[in-house]
Amino acid sequence: MNDSSIAYAYKILRLYKSNKSKIIDFILNEGVQDFYKSRYSRNEIIEKLNKAEISIISSNWGTLTWINHNLDEHIIEVEFINDLHLTHVSIDG
Repeated sequence: MNDSSIAYAYKILRLYKSNKSKIIDFILNEGVQDFYKSRYSRNEIIEKLNKAEISIISSNWGTLTWINHNLDEHIIEVEFINDLHLTHVSIDG
């Protein structure tokens, strides 16, 4: 970790707190909804996500990761790059 990667983590945290609905919509529209829609409603998915953890790969690349959610055993992750552009959602087993 260095000052720039720590600063990027704080940017992700501020964005997540201030614009959580946009991030959740991105997650739901980029694959998670299709994976869970047969078992849960949209509101149930949002409710069961709980809190995300922030991981920083570099000073301009980071993730929000949901490990301890109440959906199942999968890990849900959304990536940010540069000016906090949402780039990718993954579901890992």
